[in-house]
Amino acid sequence: MHLRHLYAVELEVTDWDPPPSPQAMRALAAELRLYCPSVELFVFVLEFERTLVQVKNGYCTVEMDHDYDLDSIWRDIPPR
Repeated sequence: MHLRHLYAVELEVTDWDPPPSPQAMRALAAELRLYCPSVELFVFVLEFERTLVQVKNGYCTVEMDHDYDLDSIWRDIPPR
């Protein structure tokens, strides 16, 4: 199965024990990009809080103080 046009993924991690740290989220995003390099946005959901990991210049960065409306981020995805 090829997902060449997959750009964003939301991952529910509430039940993980222990919960992932921002560094672990970044590492997981980088690992997932090995299998699907087109993904550039990862949203990790922990309880009711969302953390955005975005790929910039080939590196995964955790966006702690982002201005994104994560409920509508899916509508703002650029066309490919």
